[in-house]
Amino acid sequence: MSPGKAAYLFCFARSDLLPSQLEIEGLEPGSRLLQHSRGDLVAVLSEVSLEDFTGPRAEAQLQDLGWLAPRALRHEQVTEEAARHSPVFPARFGTIFSSLDLVEALLVRHHDVIRAFLDRTLDAEEWGVKGYLDRNQAQERLVEEELTKGGAAALSASPGMRYMQERKLRAQADTKVSGWLGETSTRLKDVLARRALELAERRLLPAGAGESPGEMVLNWSFLVPRPGVKAFLAEVEQQGGGLAERGLVLHAAGPFPPFSFTPGLDEPEP
Repeated sequence: MSPGKAAYLFCFARSDLLPSQLEIEGLEPGSRLLQHSRGDLVAVLSEVSLEDFTGPRAEAQLQDLGWLAPRALRHEQVTEEAARHSPVFPARFGTIFSSLDLVEALLVRHHDVIRAFLDRTLDAEEWGVKGYLDRNQAQERLVEEELTKGGAAALSASPGMRYMQERKLRAQADTKVSGWLGETSTRLKDVLARRALELAERRLLPAGAGESPGEMVLNWSFLVPRPGVKAFLAEVEQQGGGLAERGLVLHAAGPFPPFSFTPGLDEPEP
């Protein structure tokens, strides 16, 4: 590498499937991608400034969304472009090496783990399923069900007493929604997992994060065989159709490279 530069790692891929040049820029605008092969594996890289990822300047920049967001997006875009040609072993954002020798050493040391993962995901892709809850709608639906089951007939003829009894039902509905959500989550997870190779639970994002349409209560990633994607998405749609009227909306997104399922490797020294 040039003085003061480092090799930024996007992903590993199969050298027999990846083109010698991907039609996309590197991490920085105008920079080009590099490829470093070792046998049947290839690392997809970009030359970056070492100071951007180590030291005081790096600490400040990694807290600056204006600097971080476009680079995190480019990391995903390059990995997705590589995944159009070959299965990929995605690296975490910010993985750098001070020399190509260190890249090669990692390829040699973890060859079997990387190759096994590439083979396992050759004909699979990641799909995300998120669930958003309208808690008020869910509570109202549960109150309606309680009244339909005979609660309305038992209500006192006194308007004041009827108000208090309905209020009690609504107070209980909050607890019942939590119980219903737990049971529904377990059942839904089992149903969708049967159509996938693997499931990963992701962190729930707070309300208002990104373009969230409501309270996120489910956030899963599934590694789905490509021949089964159509059936998987049909299952999400079918399950979601029955849940939407109860205030739980499912959103499926993909396909993505298998970011959520990549096994960990020891971190390189810059």
